[in-house]
Amino acid sequence: MIQPIQTDSTAKITRIVAVLVATVIIVGVMYGIYSLFGNGDTSDDSDQQRVITVEVGDVVDSISIQGATTFPHNSLMSFGINGTISKIHVQQGDLVKTGDILIELDEYSLMKATLSIQAAQYEVQKTQQQLDYLQNLTTSMSTSNGVKIGSVLTPSWDTAYKMASAMVKKNELTTLLTNAQFELNSLLSPSVLTIASAELEYLSLQLSLKAVQQHYDEMLATVSFPDINELDHTRAQLAVLRHQRDTALADWERMVSINKSQYTQKELEEMFASTFTTVKVVKHSLDEVTAQISALTSSPDQELIALKQAELAIAEEALTTTHARVVRISALHDGVVRKIYATQNTRIEAYEIMIDLADYSEVQVTGHLHELDALSIMPGTKAVVNINALPDTQFTSQILEISTAPTNRENTVSYATMATLDAILGEASLQIRAPYILEGLSATIDIVITESNDVIRIPIHTVGGSLSLPTVTLYDNEAEIANHPIIVGNHDDYWIEVLEGLSEGDQIIGVNLQ
Repeated sequence: MIQPIQTDSTAKITRIVAVLVATVIIVGVMYGIYSLFGNGDTSDDSDQQRVITVEVGDVVDSISIQGATTFPHNSLMSFGINGTISKIHVQQGDLVKTGDILIELDEYSLMKATLSIQAAQYEVQKTQQQLDYLQNLTTSMSTSNGVKIGSVLTPSWDTAYKMASAMVKKNELTTLLTNAQFELNSLLSPSVLTIASAELEYLSLQLSLKAVQQHYDEMLATVSFPDINELDHTRAQLAVLRHQRDTALADWERMVSINKSQYTQKELEEMFASTFTTVKVVKHSLDEVTAQISALTSSPDQELIALKQAELAIAEEALTTTHARVVRISALHDGVVRKIYATQNTRIEAYEIMIDLADYSEVQVTGHLHELDALSIMPGTKAVVNINALPDTQFTSQILEISTAPTNRENTVSYATMATLDAILGEASLQIRAPYILEGLSATIDIVITESNDVIRIPIHTVGGSLSLPTVTLYDNEAEIANHPIIVGNHDDYWIEVLEGLSEGDQIIGVNLQ
């Protein structure tokens, strides 16, 4: 087939079209590369910036720590007597009301406690009757002209206590003196029977000594090779018997001499110095107690009344103690059973802890404060608590206590911190009480470091410049004024306080954070 022959003009047009197409392709590729890598700031400014209006509000700088809710007050409850647990009415975690029976002992323990209470009540009533009787005896007294007057003798409890103590001491010393005097009389005036017993003791020891001595002599005379151990034992026995024989002889001879009045008084005092000293000391102490009683009382009636008042106080205290030795543990307050330390049908001891009852009327939050913040936070510092289980509710709070004992966890030192849970921020119908608030709920404590209320504030990311000369970009009449100087104050994670340079309603340029 014969091909047509192209003219020069047609070839030229073809080359021009090819060049144009290649140019367009090259320009397009270069523009794409430039758009992607060469100019990152060519996007629409409206997508990167926005106009922000300066406003009035609060700027709160705070630190956050993690914690959990807790009930700070509790009662550790126990029985006052030994016994066997018959029934446990609650389980761990149960909510109880004041007066609810939690745990009780068996009937035998109940019967013993009832008898103890009745006995204590009887002692109180008996002592009160005796006191009333004594006081009635001294209610009416006659003067010298025959006119009756009323006189109620009621010493103070302090006087009554001193009186009771003195009377008890006097009885003790009287008994000691009687015993010491009896012992001294026995030494100074031995009876015929005592002397005969001493003589018999001496003779008995003499015969025992003679028998052992004879046995010892026979061993030496008849045995060629006597047992060394047996000889040593016999010699030791002889030494003991001689000492006992000599002591018994001296006691017998001394008794005989004393009975014959062969010793002077001075010799007797030296011989029985310990007993004489005991009698002397006890007599002196008894005289002092007697003088103390005389100083406390002006008449026998007053002494008796004071003594009975002291006895009444002791009896009432015993009754109170007996009442405390309960056989049923009842809830002392509304709360939640935090822990039970006993099981049914087990034997328990008096005052052994049975139940830990937490009082949920007050809720607190505990956490750990990092050592870098521990010195800057003081008890009473304001805080806000957020409970994870209640994401839409915030609680006002304050730091109640910061422990002085450090806690080391994973090479990080912190200090246990306790915060209150006071009220709910904002409008809410919820109340801070169990079971609305449970123990152990995870929470965040935002502790306020500094707080500025009703101040000019702007987003912190709109501030440029330097720390010594912060600036913003003003937006006025659709014109941007860069590097406008301002003076700043307190700030938090988002807001910063403007002290000078801006007014409420001014507009500035900020980065679009969306």
